[in-house]
Amino acid sequence: MSGVFETSTFPLYFGKGQEGDLVALLQAGACLGALSANLYADRIGRQRSIMLSTLIFLVGSTIQTSAQNLFMMLSGRFVGGWGVGACTMLIPMYIAEIAAPGIRGRLGALWQLNISVGMMLSFWINYACLIHLPTGNAQWRLPLGLQLVPGTTLLIGMAFLPESIRWLSLQGRIDEASHVLSQMRKLPEDHPDVVDELEQIAATAQLEYKSKWKQVIAQEPRRLAIGCFMQIAQQWTGTNAINYYGPLMFRTIGLDKRTSVLMTGVYGCVKVLFVLLSFFFLDRKKLGRRVVLIAGSTANFIIFFVLGGMLYAIESSNNHAVIEGYVAIVMIYLFAVSFEFSWGPMTWVVCSELFSIHIRAICISITTSMNWAMNAIIGKITPIMIAQLRYGTFFFYGVCSVLMGLVVYFFLPETKGKTLEETT
Repeated sequence: MSGVFETSTFPLYFGKGQEGDLVALLQAGACLGALSANLYADRIGRQRSIMLSTLIFLVGSTIQTSAQNLFMMLSGRFVGGWGVGACTMLIPMYIAEIAAPGIRGRLGALWQLNISVGMMLSFWINYACLIHLPTGNAQWRLPLGLQLVPGTTLLIGMAFLPESIRWLSLQGRIDEASHVLSQMRKLPEDHPDVVDELEQIAATAQLEYKSKWKQVIAQEPRRLAIGCFMQIAQQWTGTNAINYYGPLMFRTIGLDKRTSVLMTGVYGCVKVLFVLLSFFFLDRKKLGRRVVLIAGSTANFIIFFVLGGMLYAIESSNNHAVIEGYVAIVMIYLFAVSFEFSWGPMTWVVCSELFSIHIRAICISITTSMNWAMNAIIGKITPIMIAQLRYGTFFFYGVCSVLMGLVVYFFLPETKGKTLEETT
């Protein structure tokens, strides 16, 4: 939405000062979508649940694109957010439940890559519409309408993908689970590796339990707390503050409106490049989940304190500190590198690995809802923080980075290289 806000007709059509509500309402819908997805994820399966959630997103996108008034736009944002939130809960869980342990981290990186590619495309589509389309409502309706393309692609693509191996086992459909596992591992069904993995999955699935909530409270409260922290912390890295208000932040450095939108597009390209590079590193033997997250926290701390210092120098010089401005831009891009190597993909990977099969859906639902709840808060308060705290905003995110690294060091268990059954 950052580029949409920069068009001259959008605020005239819906009224000025709506940016925070429009961003936050999507996140609120996503929070509820993530919470509600577990209600049907265990009943109808992961595959069909993703398809249902995608349909909800498509309905919301259609409402946004055709909005004739503020109420329609707000409603579309909420409904679209509901679908997005459900998908962000379901898809990482689906990936984890079909992936082999040795490539689970890299597949998590691919999930983050798709998010980054989507953001990059949105930045450049916004810029192209702002520059090349005549001033009018098409400058913001076209970007919103193009949301339907990836949504439709996901809906159609999921129809050709198999059901989750773990969910099939949980339903007692062992023959189907064996067939899917054989396809996923590219081994015959009677291969010892397939037989051993299926036996381990089936044994865990057949364990008795009283109820989801009782098992969460009795056995998993610490892991649930860690998962919730991970998703909350990902938002307080500051990543979505830049994603949603990138042009605003670049104008803080001293750039004009058009250049700010352009630089936000470049920021999206940097994110895509480095999350792609992270794909080749995240499952290396020496790089456990903990090491990557702690390194990312350390890098973010340094980056944000340098960035805050540069913005302080720019403000003190009445926007005449040219060198400091360039350094500040570099710091924003370096943050993209750090995030896409660490807290970006790794948060989703870790949260999909922490929980046992019977309560995985409900726990991931809760942790993902925490992500979107914080996302809503970030969307609402970021413009206020930039206006009131200015350079202090980035010192704040730097302090948050230190706290995140400490929590990971003392409390997060290592899950790399283990099957989902071994991690629990």
